[in-house]
Amino acid sequence: MTTWWLPLPSAVDMQGRLAHVLGVQPWELHTNGE
Repeated sequence: MTTWWLPLPSAVDMQGRLAHVLGVQPWELHTNGE
């Protein structure tokens, strides 16, 4: 078993780059400042 820990902004960025390959919508990161 392999566990990767990425800070959330990095994970959102990575998912956004792979979204078109996976055929899913890219995630959006929302913070309290937005």
